[in-house]
Amino acid sequence: MKIIIVGGGKVGYYLLKTLYGKKHKISVVEKDPVKCAAIAEEMDSVNVINGDGTEINELKEAGVEEADVIAAVTGKDEVNLISCQIAKKNFNIPKTIARVNNPKNEGVLKSLGVDNVVCSTAFIANVIEQEVVLGAIRSLLTFYHGDLNILEIKIPHNSPSDGKKIMEIKLPRDSIIITVIKADKPIVPRGDTQIDENDLVIIMSRKDKIDEIKAVLVGAGDENEAKN
Repeated sequence: MKIIIVGGGKVGYYLLKTLYGKKHKISVVEKDPVKCAAIAEEMDSVNVINGDGTEINELKEAGVEEADVIAAVTGKDEVNLISCQIAKKNFNIPKTIARVNNPKNEGVLKSLGVDNVVCSTAFIANVIEQEVVLGAIRSLLTFYHGDLNILEIKIPHNSPSDGKKIMEIKLPRDSIIITVIKADKPIVPRGDTQIDENDLVIIMSRKDKIDEIKAVLVGAGDENEAKN
């Protein structure tokens, strides 16, 4: 599959990490040259374009004319909308996906033709309404109406997983660790990768598995301690 990602920030980066190495042909369009350089160095098969995802020429350079999917995940709703509109109207891309940061814009993006609108704010609100205390868990992105999530978890003191290798951690089904960040350095996880206190663990999971993930990676200790 040929995929274009507009935005190489935290959400775009983790999306790239999820898709990387799965036989997709991926391009990313990002304005910040520093982020572009970091992505290009870590994921050498990704076509990195230092530019504006709302510019037709730069989308062409990213391969928009042959792309199957465009996912616009910048921090600006208007940029995500315009990128998707250009891809849909000018190049007939079959699938457009936009991240929406302000829930009030969700209906607007859908009415203007974006196929899938992803709103992490709406998911977090839903979690609060269900009285699920996230603690050290933070939602970065949601898919399929909030059912599938990418979560960031900071391993707290006294975590049941502290000092264990990934192969020793019993995660719930439909959950997978995408990345482990140690001292600001991302690691492609393997079975023998050790999880330690203060690591950031990026995990993809179904919505109904959050409590189980929290029990395994955060534990049932003091909530205030887990949040710090």
